[in-house]
Amino acid sequence: MKSFMNLEDSKWTELIDRLWKKDVTIWSNDENVKKTIANRLGWLDIHLKFESFKKPIFDFLKKLKEKGVTDAVLLGMGGSSLCPYMWSKIFGHLPKYPTFYVLDTTDPSEIKKIESKLNLDTTLFIVASKSGTTIEPNSLYKYFYNLVSKRSKHPNNHFVAITDEGTPLARLAIDENFLALFINPKDIGGRYSALSFFGLVPATVMGIEVEVMIKNAKIMIEKCKREAKENPAAKLAFFITENLKKGRDKFTFLISEKIFPFALWVEQLLAESTGKDGKGVIPVVGEPLGHPYEYGDDRFFIKISYNNDQTLKSVDNFPIFSINIKEIYELAGEFFRWEMATAMISHFIGINPFDEPNVIESKKNTSMLLERFKKNGKIDETLGEKDDEGFRFVASSNIDLSKDLKIALKSFFSDIKKGDYVGLLAYLPYEEKIETGAIQFREIVRKKKHCATVFGFGPRYLHSTGQQHKGGPPTGRFIILTREEKNMVEIPKEDFSFWHLQFAQAVGDFRALEAKGRKVIHIHLPVNFFQGFELFLEKVKEVLEI
Repeated sequence: MKSFMNLEDSKWTELIDRLWKKDVTIWSNDENVKKTIANRLGWLDIHLKFESFKKPIFDFLKKLKEKGVTDAVLLGMGGSSLCPYMWSKIFGHLPKYPTFYVLDTTDPSEIKKIESKLNLDTTLFIVASKSGTTIEPNSLYKYFYNLVSKRSKHPNNHFVAITDEGTPLARLAIDENFLALFINPKDIGGRYSALSFFGLVPATVMGIEVEVMIKNAKIMIEKCKREAKENPAAKLAFFITENLKKGRDKFTFLISEKIFPFALWVEQLLAESTGKDGKGVIPVVGEPLGHPYEYGDDRFFIKISYNNDQTLKSVDNFPIFSINIKEIYELAGEFFRWEMATAMISHFIGINPFDEPNVIESKKNTSMLLERFKKNGKIDETLGEKDDEGFRFVASSNIDLSKDLKIALKSFFSDIKKGDYVGLLAYLPYEEKIETGAIQFREIVRKKKHCATVFGFGPRYLHSTGQQHKGGPPTGRFIILTREEKNMVEIPKEDFSFWHLQFAQAVGDFRALEAKGRKVIHIHLPVNFFQGFELFLEKVKEVLEI
């Protein structure tokens, strides 16, 4: 791993200068890789594009007010959804603006839940996808277009697209005469797109003051041009890389509740950018605070407080980097600080932060499983028969497997080593009971095994931390949860439902993780998945002797 002695080392100044000059050799000398990277550095001069962004955005907002839109739903995944999700959760519903929802799942219950809240006659749908080929937003578009077309003579007036030039989504928006089409600069990757149309258009629809966002972003961008010891991004990158050098790769977030969703955005940025070639920073988000003795020496902490939040606690005797956000709009500047820091960290690790080579593995598996379903009506036959409690499960070949789930779980937890981490991946609705149960799971595992834990809803995590699970340090092991579903919710013009798509995504990721040698168990819960989840937690407690 490359290393500079301290922030006053002249190499830091050189690195900052090279970065602003878009020197692609910072990350690679391979000619093909350099060409790819060269088309991913548009975020560095995003401030030069702000003025050209504003007019189409504000013209669009005026059109929306004339139409009387009451609800807005963003259909997107990963880099296209996490920034809007963050703003929507932090600001909530602002008076005189549409109620804003982010739909970044294929879970049928979650889709129906959002649908039940909408007045479809006055709802706007924002379809966001850089490639224009992402299966989740495309399937959601088909579903809601079908619903709206039954109520409106002009269903196209309910849809807006944000994508790159020339994508299938861009062509669809033109052919179907969408209400608006926003063509994003091609040289901005999805997870670096928060300050582009992907972040600014949804924020405008919510009623967030985009001018103030831009002002705060510009302030941080100027600071990030300074020499290293006064450069916010360089200081952050230095702290993280120094910890990586000492074997501390579990970056644990301590963040004020008011701005917690920002941590989910950073989680995606860091995990997907750095988690490859067996390397990476592993962000630990949403894990409850524990006693110092519960943590291993692979941990370091970053504390982000809102308005000097005195309730935000720390962990003694561990490295900690502190950031204080005085005003919500400063988060717009934090987007840039973290993007630049991530680019610097990737230089030290020796990886390309602008690709996601292992994401395609799960996607290919999902496509293959869905094609199989179309032909013979079956997705996967590897799940065992139901046990007495209604569970079906399958484990990777490196886990002792029997008909008893507790034996498989015991094998799963038995050989956790120093530096390992455990992930719970739930292809379930976004329900508070599930999130609360996940917190219990994480507390139990950390207390007994002294290892880091991560949690993600599927398929959201596939577009966030999924790259790292498969391509990052081979220290993770994972439990995937799915469940039976009575209302599968059909996708118009497809031979499979949302439930089949979601299940195929879970099975596809199981296979990709197993192929990478990760320990992984796929547990299929009964229809009453709340009860099944509680029983699962009880089994974990028994296995870990809680």
